[in-house]
Amino acid sequence: MLLKWRTYYRLGIGNVLRVLHYRLCLKFGWFARVLPVHPCPDGPFFTRPDVPRWDSAIPPLNAFGWLPVSTEAVPNWFENLLTGKACTPSQQHWSTLADFDPEVGDIKGVWDLSRWGWLAHFALAYRCSGEQHWIDKMNLWLEDWCAANPVNQGLNWKCAQEAAIRVMHLAVALCLFEQRQPSDAVLQLVREHLLRIERTLRYAKGQDNNHGTSEGAALYIGATLLLHAEPQDRRASAWRTQSIAYLTERSQRLIAPDGTFSQYSSNYHRLMLDTFTLTEVWRRFMQQGAFPQSLQQQLRCASRWLLAMLPPHTTDVPNWGANDGAQLQLFWFTEYRSFLPSALAAQMMWEGPQQPLCLLTLHQLGCAIPAEEQQSGATTLANGGLAIAKDVDAMVMLRAPAFDFRPGQEDCLHLDLWVKGDNLLADGGSYSYNTDDATMAYFNGPQGHNTIQFDGQPQMPRISRFLLGDWLHYDRLDANRVSDGFRLYGAYRKRQLSHQREVLLEPGQLTVIDTVQGVASDAVMRWRLPARDWICSGQEVTGGNVRIAVTASVPLQRFLLAEGLSSRYYGKKQSVPVLEASIEAPAGIITTIIRWT
Repeated sequence: MLLKWRTYYRLGIGNVLRVLHYRLCLKFGWFARVLPVHPCPDGPFFTRPDVPRWDSAIPPLNAFGWLPVSTEAVPNWFENLLTGKACTPSQQHWSTLADFDPEVGDIKGVWDLSRWGWLAHFALAYRCSGEQHWIDKMNLWLEDWCAANPVNQGLNWKCAQEAAIRVMHLAVALCLFEQRQPSDAVLQLVREHLLRIERTLRYAKGQDNNHGTSEGAALYIGATLLLHAEPQDRRASAWRTQSIAYLTERSQRLIAPDGTFSQYSSNYHRLMLDTFTLTEVWRRFMQQGAFPQSLQQQLRCASRWLLAMLPPHTTDVPNWGANDGAQLQLFWFTEYRSFLPSALAAQMMWEGPQQPLCLLTLHQLGCAIPAEEQQSGATTLANGGLAIAKDVDAMVMLRAPAFDFRPGQEDCLHLDLWVKGDNLLADGGSYSYNTDDATMAYFNGPQGHNTIQFDGQPQMPRISRFLLGDWLHYDRLDANRVSDGFRLYGAYRKRQLSHQREVLLEPGQLTVIDTVQGVASDAVMRWRLPARDWICSGQEVTGGNVRIAVTASVPLQRFLLAEGLSSRYYGKKQSVPVLEASIEAPAGIITTIIRWT
């Protein structure tokens, strides 16, 4: 109980009260009274726009970045894409539905198509082909969704962030069609979504995560659209004022001075950055006044953060932190694991003098773009506990514990290594938010990361599905240049335990020196390797052009290649080899040398 109260205090008393207020409103049926169930507006929603064609191929439509979605027929809006099973459409108000329903399974599998990413996809397909059937398909799918999902009824109205993502994808379609004055049906549909978002905005704020940024952005986008149609709309005017203040406050609260986002996650960082990018695109498209300078400065820091995370020779980034497969379908429509377009688009929006909006330029960011030439160097992003070093071919990232917001994964002193675009030492990912306890513990725990696990225990105790206690903080974090390369250093303590990790990146070689003290039974070091043929001999493993050797100041009790799991895409996992080396002494030094050609 003491652990829980300490953790609630770290979350913030204001946030705890906001969540408590939301749960009381659920319990006493307040949302059902103020947000009644009624039919969605009727279509058609879109007419054929008169816009110039873009000469580019139409990308495939995927869910979670890997699961193909057929565009031949209207989908079942209650089918779980991850399991292929359809759940029974609920006739109840969203506020009466359970968060975790065994019949539904992982609710993200149901929600994905109801985010309307296909709406933006079909709009882009029309922009690239000029074919009327894409407009017909947009109307057909949207009308069917509205018929199957009355306002405030069922699973697809349960989460306000899902409603916000729908508004944002609708905005992408309107931008692609260059329509500032849409149909009355679109305006009414937007209004219904803003009413849903407004009622739980305090709860979104209490999460201190992307719920707040997404919902604030949708409120701004929708309000400015409604005001363009009816400048005397007092409620829309209030929403616009509220959303600007809300987004400014959220940017100050959730984005640290070094650009780190509160969720400590590469993919959630991109989602936040894309959300603000779209909001700025929409502001320019609708010819609204500029956002406050304080918000713009925070977004400049956040865009530089994502650029710093890009290894040489790839547009991917470390699979760091929670990864739920979320991706806004903006104007470049690249493969899910391609992060460079988002970083460049944010840089275009927030760095330097503002340029006139050109949607085609944004679209071309995804047309087989190469990774930028990057300068070698070492840097710390101390607010997020990251130390990064890059040379011409390699990048190494060390993650030390630094938690001003709730941690999602036990990844203290995790190490990521990229060589010529290949992720040689990789984070395991998060796989699913609704799976069995053992699988969640594996992906979120130290077993799913390149670090040392002490005495078979977690690094931080789990209080609930999404909450860890006893948040750790590093003792020291450094990144600097040395004569032959770059040196990173991180260290943390947990009562009697201490772990120090020193990393030296040199041309063709990485040396990792782990110093541990206070071990009760054993300390197990894990290196999560890419799926390829590896050969283990003595205290070395080789795979292709890579050789890994491990030595220790005390006898190694175990040195073997075990079978592990990796998830680079939400809901998808594969087997990967994991090099495990352990000691059974109170203290010791473990040295790993990785060489490549």
